[in-house]
Amino acid sequence: MATNIGTLTTRTRRIRTINIATPGTLSVSSASGLPFIAPAIESAIQELQREYAGVFNWTWELIYDKSTRDYYDYLYSADGLVAKWYYKQRSPADLTVFLYAGGPEVENINRLAAEWNTLMITSTATMPTQRNKRLSPSWLTTGCCLTTNFVKPYVYLMKANNWTSLYLVVDAGTIMTPTVAKDVSVAIKNMKAAQHIMFTIPVGSRNEDTYEVALKDFRKTSRVLFFFGHSDSLKGFLRQAGNMGMLSSEYIYITLEPFRSNPMFGNLTSSVEEDQRLQAAYGSLIVVTIAEYINQPGLEATSRFAQWKSISSAAFNYTYNTTEQLSPHVTSTYYTMLLLAEVLNETLDAIPDVDLLDGSRLARLFFNRTVKIDSLSVYVDEAGERRTDMEIRQFNKKTGDFETIMIQSGATETVTQIRPLNWHGTGQFPSNEPMCGYAGNNPRCTHEDASTAIMSSAIAVGIGLILVTVVVGHSWRRCITAEVDGRTWWDLSDWHVPSSMSFTPRH
Repeated sequence: MATNIGTLTTRTRRIRTINIATPGTLSVSSASGLPFIAPAIESAIQELQREYAGVFNWTWELIYDKSTRDYYDYLYSADGLVAKWYYKQRSPADLTVFLYAGGPEVENINRLAAEWNTLMITSTATMPTQRNKRLSPSWLTTGCCLTTNFVKPYVYLMKANNWTSLYLVVDAGTIMTPTVAKDVSVAIKNMKAAQHIMFTIPVGSRNEDTYEVALKDFRKTSRVLFFFGHSDSLKGFLRQAGNMGMLSSEYIYITLEPFRSNPMFGNLTSSVEEDQRLQAAYGSLIVVTIAEYINQPGLEATSRFAQWKSISSAAFNYTYNTTEQLSPHVTSTYYTMLLLAEVLNETLDAIPDVDLLDGSRLARLFFNRTVKIDSLSVYVDEAGERRTDMEIRQFNKKTGDFETIMIQSGATETVTQIRPLNWHGTGQFPSNEPMCGYAGNNPRCTHEDASTAIMSSAIAVGIGLILVTVVVGHSWRRCITAEVDGRTWWDLSDWHVPSSMSFTPRH
């Protein structure tokens, strides 16, 4: 950890009691359940107690109902549990912080935290409300994978390539990705001269017929498709695109992969795909995802996996598996504890009499700053949301894997080119719209066709005038000759009709 306790010797500070309150559920159906998150907080508390001995006294309280094991039941009772704890069970402390992973219940708990002006930090969930500081003055969110982070690469790609007509396909049977699709839709609406169509794959409708309907509509309206859904659905979609001849250089498909090797989102880029058809299809695919190093825990976190597993087994009778150990929700919660301690220590060292009961002021202390935690730079923006680096990946046929071609900084949003783009042999993405439009009826091409017709007509008229001149000249010469021969100009006795033609006299 990057804490410098040496700075504490510059002045004497009284020990402050920091109480961490963690509402949650015992359900393991959500990656943010207490069996996953609580062990990371407990181990962090133990570490901070040693690290800040004589500076902070850390206490911790879990807020849950033993009888509520279903996550969805918890959503509707969370604010009641928190209110009961706050008024009747809360332990005395210099500072109380609501620190938990969070899910859909965060909106309700936030209303309470805002009313009490109590600092609240969610290590996983966020909502649009979070950025409204009038409604959420004391709410911070430090999750690595906020939906607003995923939107930024899409905005960059649209602006950089002048894509103004987009087609969005949303798989309703997945979590999180439909929310990102909604945020991308809002971003497109806020862009000048941009338009989009959104096609939803209903739950239970991942089949060729549904894909074909979407692809036919896409072909008529755009050349850029954003896919939001499970990787299995994407693979079926790309196979159908291949059947319809829609994997050429003029079509581009961009998909979102929040995490690698996560069953909730599938397995797209974490293993080599043996299906040759899919490998060919991947040549038309771009992947937007969180930077790989963000999802890889540092040494401090990885060294505590065994401890987290032991705590979960002893306290919740649940044993982690490998995938859950590596869950970014767990490590993000652990890092949030370290971030909180770092900022509090720095603040109190500079302003010993700071009012710890003013949650909104404490929240602002985190804004627009970067803190180094476990060799990872954690940046929190002007509204109290963590910004993480994002990657744009492309399939490499030679290696059979997706490779990073661009990285977008979470702090500055600047994009760094890692390697050149190779799009079907070219160094640029396809244009948003074919030159003559999707149906060949673009006014530009219609105008060009009209010009061609006018030119052709002019040529035909010119040829016609030449022929008329020749005929008239010939007839005039015959007329002169007839006068010399004593024949009339209308005498056609020496004109011959080709034998292949015949005349039928009219009666």
